[in-house]
Amino acid sequence: MLCTPWLAAIEFYFNHYFNDTDQPNQSERIAASPLLQPIPATIPNILTITADLDPLRDEGIRYHQQLQEHNIHSKLINFPKMIHGFMNLYKIAPKPVEQLFTLIYQFINDNNHNHNYHE
Repeated sequence: MLCTPWLAAIEFYFNHYFNDTDQPNQSERIAASPLLQPIPATIPNILTITADLDPLRDEGIRYHQQLQEHNIHSKLINFPKMIHGFMNLYKIAPKPVEQLFTLIYQFINDNNHNHNYHE
């Protein structure tokens, strides 16, 4: 369970994700999360990246599982000991960032050659 300062920080960023400073309503909250959206009839293969120390890691894992339940090819890659947005920390964690960009490049390259859309 997250401690209160983490929850307050998450709520702060979540509320600022939207255009206005008012509290988003439930439909806006639902629209902000792919996990809460219906899976489209046609969807490409999905690469889901999670980080162990990201408070949104479990949601990423659940989204990956939801895609698999709908027979959508989804690849899940978790980065241990990394935080949300670690891809911006090249000077602090160059190896995981390089690994991440290599995996993204490989995934795009592999999926660009065979357009596996699911219907």
